[in-house]
Amino acid sequence: MAAQSGQVRRRRVLYVAGYDPASPKKYHRIWTEHAPRQGALTGVRYDIGELKPLDEISSGWRIVAEHPGGERVEIDYVFLHWFDLVRAVWPQDGPRLYLRTLRAFVDYHRSGIMALARAEAPVIELTSSMPALVASGFVLVLALLIAGLCVSGGVLAHGFGWPWPVGALPPLLCWLLAVPLWRLVDQRLPVGWLARGMIGVTDAGRGDIPGFAERARAFARRIAEAAAEPGWDEVLVVAHSMGGQQACRALGRALIDDPALGVDGRVSLLTLGSLLPFYSLSATADEDYRQEMAALAAAGHIPWLDYTGPNDAGCSAAIHPLAGLDIAAAEDRPVRRSPRFHTLLEPGHYRALKRQPLEMHFQYIRSNDVADGFDFFRLTAGPERLARMIPAAGTEAA
Repeated sequence: MAAQSGQVRRRRVLYVAGYDPASPKKYHRIWTEHAPRQGALTGVRYDIGELKPLDEISSGWRIVAEHPGGERVEIDYVFLHWFDLVRAVWPQDGPRLYLRTLRAFVDYHRSGIMALARAEAPVIELTSSMPALVASGFVLVLALLIAGLCVSGGVLAHGFGWPWPVGALPPLLCWLLAVPLWRLVDQRLPVGWLARGMIGVTDAGRGDIPGFAERARAFARRIAEAAAEPGWDEVLVVAHSMGGQQACRALGRALIDDPALGVDGRVSLLTLGSLLPFYSLSATADEDYRQEMAALAAAGHIPWLDYTGPNDAGCSAAIHPLAGLDIAAAEDRPVRRSPRFHTLLEPGHYRALKRQPLEMHFQYIRSNDVADGFDFFRLTAGPERLARMIPAAGTEAA
C-alpha cells in the first residue's frame, strides 16, 4: 500500500560522493552531527546506526527517522566507494600540481566550458579561472623575490671580494619553501581544491582515469540489484558534486541493460552541486558515457531532481546538467532547483560560507539554520518519494 501511494516506510539510499579522497567515515560523521541539528528544527528524530563495511565497494549504516506526523521511515544508507580511486590520482601540492592546474585551465577553454560559463554562469567562469591565476601569481611573485635576493646576494658578495655565486646562489634554496608558502596562501584563498576538481574533471574526461568508468559500471549493478530487491518503497540514488557523473552514468548503464528498471516508480535520482555539463564537454570521445546519459535523459519514469546554487563555486550553477551532450530531453528533465542557501542560513553564517567556498559546496548535505526550504535529510529520509517532495517551480528557483 505504501508503494502504491508514494509513501515511504523503507528506503534504500545509494550515495555517491564527489571527487574526494575522504573515506565514508567523513560522510557518516556528517549524518551523525547534522541530522540531529536539522531534526531539532523540523521535529524529526533520527536514530543513526554505526558505519559498517558491506563489500569491496560499499559501506553503510542504518537510519530510522521518526517524523512529527507519526511516520516512521527506515533507511538503508549505502555509501558507494570510489574514494580509493580518487586517492590514487589525487594531486599533491608541488610543481606538478601547478602544471596540471595550467593544463586543466587550458582544457576548460579548449572544450568550451569557459565559453558556456561566460554565457550562462559568469561567476563560474571567474572561479574556474582563479586556480591558474592565483597559482601563477604566486609563482611569479616568489620568482621575482628570489631573483631580487640573488642579485642582492651577488652584489654583496662582490663587495666583500668574493665570487658572485657565493651570494647569488644560496637564495635559490628559497624555492624549497614554495610548497609550505603555497599552503599558507591556499588557506586564505582556497583555490587548491578547485584546481583538483578541474584536474579530476578534465583527466577523467580525457580518458586518463579509466577506473572511474569501470567503477560506475559496478555502481550500475548495485542499482539494478537494489531495484530488483523487494521490500523497498523507494530506491534513491544520491550524488554530490563530481559524483554526479558517476551516479548518472551508472543509472544510465543500468537502464541500457534493463529499460524496464524503475517503471514501478520506485527508483529516483537526486543530484546536488554537480559538474555534469563540464564533464560532458570534456568527455567528447566517451561514447559509452553519452549513451548512458541519453538513456537516463529518456527515462522520464525515473524522477530526477537537480540542485545547484548560484554561489557555489564548485558546481556548474545555472548551466543545464545535460548541456554539452546534444541529446533530446523533456523540458523538465531534470527538474532543476536552487537550495537558496541565503534563505536557509543566518546572515553571519551565510557570509562566512561565501568566504569559504569548500564549506559552501558541502552545505547541500549539512543542516541549516531555519526549517523551511531545502532539507537534505528530509529528501533522503522523508516519508514520501522524491517525486512528491519536488518543490513547485518558483518556490526554490535560482
